[in-house]
Amino acid sequence: MQISKTKLKDNTKILSFKNDYVGNDIRKNKTFFENFYLKEVHKYVKDNLVIYDIGANIGNHSIYFSKYYKAKKIYSFEPDPITFKLLKKNIAINSISNIALYNIGLGDKNCNAEILRDTPNQMCLNMTKENVLGEIKIKKLDDLNIPLPQFIKIDVEGNEINVLKGMEKTLKKSKPLIWIETWDKNFNELDTLLKKLGFEIIDRLNHENYIYYPTKNMKFHLKICALKTALYMALYNYKKITIKTIKDILSILLGRNVAKKIYYTIFKSKI
Repeated sequence: MQISKTKLKDNTKILSFKNDYVGNDIRKNKTFFENFYLKEVHKYVKDNLVIYDIGANIGNHSIYFSKYYKAKKIYSFEPDPITFKLLKKNIAINSISNIALYNIGLGDKNCNAEILRDTPNQMCLNMTKENVLGEIKIKKLDDLNIPLPQFIKIDVEGNEINVLKGMEKTLKKSKPLIWIETWDKNFNELDTLLKKLGFEIIDRLNHENYIYYPTKNMKFHLKICALKTALYMALYNYKKITIKTIKDILSILLGRNVAKKIYYTIFKSKI
């Protein structure tokens, strides 16, 4: 498996897999992968926070969080043993000391999972018995004894629902900002789960990346962001304002519990 080393415009050094889309993007642009989105999310993130990077890959986002978000501590989770080795090397060659690395996957139960690899940097969990490369440990985040986060980034290739179910207690306690990538087919289930836990979308970076924020802690300017996003998504997805849009707007403005009572009184239907 071939590895290449790239020096970015800011002198960060990144080891990446050749013939992999993340590595190809880094080598081509000499910047961090998803550099635009990292800058967009930064406007919501304060300095000196505890950050979880779930699905850390080769460390692109973790290193950016350390250098530019000025994180207090970053807990980076990457289940793939091959990718994890590169993650570990990238942290070392950049002399970063505030990142703790975990070679485990996160899910809704503690178990072992089989892994399959499509490309050097793309793997799936527990798919079939064929072409199995080994087993990885899966842990519930709620069972890990680590400091609570103020910001969480999740990119787990379709496994985000299970990851969230395994961290419900953590989310209820810490009420962090969440940057999550999800496939279209998983979005409705994910959105319903996070709203039940007290979160609303405040920004849509693209059709797969969303920013969630706890409704109770939402200041006025974030409510405006959330309302704009809710209206945009309604028009983007449905080409019109729907009942779901009304539910979302009421929840953003009044909180989910109050919105439930008002909506049920008017429409005789539960949110």
